[in-house]
Amino acid sequence: DDFYHKSKDNLANVLWDKGWKEASKKIDALSADPVAGTRGIVFDAYLGLGAIDQFYVQGSQIFNIVGMANKTVGVQAAAVAPYFRATVMNGHKAPSEAMAKLSSGALGVTPEQFLAMIESFKRSGKGFVQGSVADLGEDSAGKVAFRKVREVGRIPYTEGETMARITAHVAASMEYIQKFGPKADLLSQHGQRWVTHQSDVFTNGMTSTSRHWVEQFPMMQFMSYSMRMAEWYLSGIAGGKGVLSGKQKAKLFTFQFGLYGASALPFAGYYLDWYNRKYGTELSESDFYQLRHGLVDNFIRYTTGVESELGRRLAWGEGLFNTIQDLQSNSPLQIALGPSYSLGKTVLESTSK
Repeated sequence: DDFYHKSKDNLANVLWDKGWKEASKKIDALSADPVAGTRGIVFDAYLGLGAIDQFYVQGSQIFNIVGMANKTVGVQAAAVAPYFRATVMNGHKAPSEAMAKLSSGALGVTPEQFLAMIESFKRSGKGFVQGSVADLGEDSAGKVAFRKVREVGRIPYTEGETMARITAHVAASMEYIQKFGPKADLLSQHGQRWVTHQSDVFTNGMTSTSRHWVEQFPMMQFMSYSMRMAEWYLSGIAGGKGVLSGKQKAKLFTFQFGLYGASALPFAGYYLDWYNRKYGTELSESDFYQLRHGLVDNFIRYTTGVESELGRRLAWGEGLFNTIQDLQSNSPLQIALGPSYSLGKTVLESTSK
């Protein structure tokens, strides 16, 4: 990305020197980094445009926040998040003050502190999702009208992501008040930085600013979550300071294992299925399903009768295992291009029929 943008700026400077004073503006309007632009198109194809399910997939980060936050802080933050979102969208003073009086009690904070949470959330820029998602590349070139269509199509994704960020922000704000006392100023520079950092921890640093340079390669698109979860769990094991404390790791794993079953641990689901196929177990089919899939899929099965794979989709362990499996079975070209290859192949096959 940096190489492309530097090259683009150099070209604009050359054209400026030759008398074309509007060069920089025209180049910015009509071009985008081809690699990053492709990432944007792939993002829309798989996650963005009209994918209603992405609302709850992105919103499922709230489960992790509950698992990482102190005691009941995550549950309280999740309960208030929809009202917080409505207040942010409204933006007017009187409704905000009324909502602060209604919601602050559920968090154990004052109405003034609730209003400070809203203001600090706005200042943090966390409400701007479109250009700050780790797996989303720069929008490819196009007219404003088309970009608006893409923004509308991404609403389920962005709203799910926004709800997760709000929950993380509220939880981090509550922890700041608990840590530094009831008179702690959320709008101070220290408060703003502390809460922003802690909310990033709660959401696994899934923003473009937290993205490692390796993740800019096409093959790494949609790998951000698996990489962050591995880092959150493994950091500090060999010494040094980890992202999470040992207590937080244990709580998060216990929470994920309960929700997703064996899918919460890389390779566990595969070996459980393999053992059951080869040797069988004394468990009934229903008991085995409960152990294998966890509360999310079992709840859906109990209430609807449908055996879903939602828990396996949300759990990081199953996703990491599938990625490693793909590395063994796919061609070098498929591995290098990642999701871009799959989309290109699908489009080519459709147009050649």
